[in-house]
Amino acid sequence: MVSEHSSVRIKDFSTASGASSSSFMAAKYPYPSTVNVANFISFKISHKNYLLWKTQMLGLIGSQDMIGFIDGQISKPTSTIEIVENGEARSVPNPEFFACKKSDRLLRGWITGSLSEEVLGLVVGLQSSAEVWNALIM
Repeated sequence: MVSEHSSVRIKDFSTASGASSSSFMAAKYPYPSTVNVANFISFKISHKNYLLWKTQMLGLIGSQDMIGFIDGQISKPTSTIEIVENGEARSVPNPEFFACKKSDRLLRGWITGSLSEEVLGLVVGLQSSAEVWNALIM
C-alpha cells in the first residue's frame, strides 16, 4: 500500500547512499556481458564430467557475484511497482525487475552455452538460471 505522501518519480529515484537507481541496480544485478566464458569453462558438460564442470562454472559465477541467482539468495522483483504522482497512484514497470531478468538471462546463457547436446536436452524450456542449474544437479 502506498501512502499519499510517498511520491516517487522513477527518473529521480536514489538509494539511501545517494547513488542513482541505475548504479544501484548494476550492483544488485550485475551484467558482466564482456566476460569470455571460454576462459573459465574449458569443456562442455557431459554425463561424465559434471563435478569438474560444476567447479569451473561456480568459479565463474562466483567471480561475477552472481551465485545468488542460482542459490535463491536473489529473489525476482515484481514486474510493476506502484508510484504516486500528483496524489494519484498508478502501476509502472519496475526497472529492478528488468535488470534482474537481464542478468539472469545472461547467466542462463553462460550455463546452457557450456552444455553438450546430450545434456542440453535436459533443460529445454527452462526459463531461469536457477531452474537450469537445479535440473543439472547429478
